Order: sequence, then structure tokens, then C-alpha cells
Amino acid sequence: MIRKWIPVLWSVLALALSAAVGTAQQTLELNAPINARYEDEPVLFVVNAEENQTVLIVVTSQEADLGIEVYDELGAYVAGDDDSGDGINPALGINFPQAGQYSVFVVSYSRPTGGSDFTILMQPLEIVAEAEVVLGQIVRGVIGDTFPSFTFTVERETTLLISPLTFNFAPQLTLLTEGGEVVTSTELNLLRRVVPPGRYRLNLSAPFDGHAPRPYYALLITDTAVEALTFNETQTVNAVGERARFYTFEGRAGDVVDIVVSWPLDARSGMFFSVVAPSGEPVFFSETTASTSFVNGAVLPEDGVYQVEVLPFTTTFRSPFTLFLGEGDVIEVSATPTTVVIDMNVVTRQLVAEVVEGRTYRLTVTTDNPARPFSVFAGVDISLNVFGGRAGAIEFVASSSGTLSMSLRADSIFFGDEGAAARTSDATLTITFEEVNQ
Repeated sequence: MIRKWIPVLWSVLALALSAAVGTAQQTLELNAPINARYEDEPVLFVVNAEENQTVLIVVTSQEADLGIEVYDELGAYVAGDDDSGDGINPALGINFPQAGQYSVFVVSYSRPTGGSDFTILMQPLEIVAEAEVVLGQIVRGVIGDTFPSFTFTVERETTLLISPLTFNFAPQLTLLTEGGEVVTSTELNLLRRVVPPGRYRLNLSAPFDGHAPRPYYALLITDTAVEALTFNETQTVNAVGERARFYTFEGRAGDVVDIVVSWPLDARSGMFFSVVAPSGEPVFFSETTASTSFVNGAVLPEDGVYQVEVLPFTTTFRSPFTLFLGEGDVIEVSATPTTVVIDMNVVTRQLVAEVVEGRTYRLTVTTDNPARPFSVFAGVDISLNVFGGRAGAIEFVASSSGTLSMSLRADSIFFGDEGAAARTSDATLTITFEEVNQ
């Protein structure tokens, strides 16, 4: 979530609040956590900083989406952060450019009712050029005048996962052997590679301009186990201490699969989810932050072994989750109305219809659920959106003769103007596909 306040306005508020708080303000000291409470107004702390002192300020709350704003003695905005910590908590790596007293405000983006408790902690951060790291341990720091590199040892052939967990800059990751040979390089926020035993070096870089709050990183390098999935069986995974899990299943071209990942609401974490084809091409990628579960389905493009990845947003994820792989449905539609039921666990269905090149067709979809929106995709530029318990229709000309494949998808189970029960309940759709007489 982006910062919600404008710094120039906050500079005035910073001075006003500093004067109003007076002796009640609390001073942040290194490695001394403070328990506090947010009550409808920003909470002020001060830091008596030394010149070029580099620290990490972390705010942790289980109740609200909080952020950090830092201002200098004149009330000028210096730095801020929202979601760089675990989950939606803020974590700000900052280099104080000058000695003096800085104001640190804990602000709320979710405006909680009744207030929320939080803990704020300031820790020293070193600017490290080179470091030895241990697989599975998070390395935190800030970027100095040169970009850092990290060395580590892989004891056995493994699927290596490298994840820059937090950034306020776009990363470039380069993995090399001990001899300097480039293994792979990527600008993605996740590097995954099968590597043999040996010594490796990871170089971290990014295109950015220098500024007072030096770019902050939290890096995880770990090995991961790969497990097999069985169709139509639910697998429960104990995610305590885990960052990512990988799974595989055997698929054939044209197969339709439904994959469901769910976890308890009190886990307070979103997840990334992806399916990768045997060729290495992504079939599906999804992420969610606002629900206890998410679902994806796909038409498999080729024969072979597919890989599934489940990646929680936060390393503090401490809850079991369930994973289900099922065989999806392919539904033939025509001028005779077809009834399709979409339950709360499956959001994708494949539709097929026979068409003749050059002829015009009309697709009509009606839904009875007022809180779940649906879309039908037929090709690159043909789509129909239906929501609010209403009907929708689209007409188009067939570009070729044969079987037309369409993807019916519940866009989200999170939106709508009804309650949570309606958003997660079953939906009955009526679908009609017919030729339009010209």
C-alpha cells in the first residue's frame, strides 16, 4: 500500500505534534523495544541520531495496517515505509544524514476502530560489502556506496530459492559459481534454480539514485523440498518455519486442473501461487492478500511434469495450509441453456463451442449470486464480465472454424456489496451460446 499522506503537509503536523507532546514523547534507543498503542492519531517517538548512523526501525502490530514516517528537526520529510516488514507491517532501513533529533511517527493506513497495540524496535544495521550467509537465515541490511555480495555453500543438489523479501528499489540478482561463472541472472523478486553441491556467490544490484534513506533489503537464500501431488486428494502442510513449498504433478496437454490453497483467517498472511509447465513457461501466477483462501485452474499446454509453488508473503507464517489438486471440467455450451454451479473452492471452468469462420455468435451469461463477479474469455480480445446477480452478453465474429475454447473465471471472491457469506457461497450460472442471424 502506498503512503497516504503528503510529506509537505506532514512536516507542519510533525512540528505541531512535537510541540504538543512535549515531555510525553518517547525516545527510541537501540535494541530497546517499546510497547505502545495507536488511538486515532499518529504516535510520536524521537531518535537522537549520530551523523551517518544506520538503523532498522520495525513496527509490529497484529491489529492494524501501520506505517512509519520520519522527519528532521525542521519538520522536513526524510523517509517512510508501509509494508516492507512481515505481512503488512512496516520496516524502515534508514541512514541519518546528519546528527540531531529526528521525529518518528507511527501512522495508521487502516484507521482501526478502538485503537490497536503495537511494538516499535530500532536496531543497528551494518553496511556490508561482502558476507557469508547460512541457507535458511534472513540477512538484513542497507545498501552502501557499493552493492553487496553474499557467499554460501550448498551441500547437495537442491532447488535453490533466493528471495529479496523487502525492497524499496528494483533488484537485480546474479548467481555465480565460486569460480565466477554466471549460473543465472534475473530482475524478478524470486530466483529459483536447481544447483549441484558447491560454493556460490550472489551479487545484489539495482538501478537507483543515492538518497538519505539508503535502500533496505531483507534477503533469504534457502533450499527447498519438492513433493508430489496426487489428483483429488487434499494435502495438509505444516508451514511453521517454512518460506516456500514446491510440488509436482504429471499432466497431459489439454487437461484441465483446479488447484485450491487455503489457510486460516488468523494466519494474517497472503500468498503467491504459481504453476510452471515442463518447458519452464508459467501457466498460472496469482497472489492474494485479502482472503483466507485462493484458487486457480488451468488448461495444461503440454505433456510432462508440472511444478506448483506456494509462497507466503511473510516468513513469520505459522499456520498449516491445505493444498488440493483436482480434475477440472470442460463444459460444452450451445443455444440450449447450460447450468453451471461454481462453488466457493473452484473458480475456473473451461467452456467449448463449435463455430464457423465468419459467422456471428452471441454468448450470454446470467448469475444468481450478487457478490461474485465472473468473466468469460475467448481469445485475446473477447471477454464478457458479469456481476451483481445480473445477465451479460457479447457478440463476436468467429475468426476460424472448429472448436472455440473459452475460460470461465470467478474474478474474485473478495469483492461485492454483500456480506462475506454471500461472497463465498455457491453461484449458479446459466450460459447460452448461439449463432446470430444476420
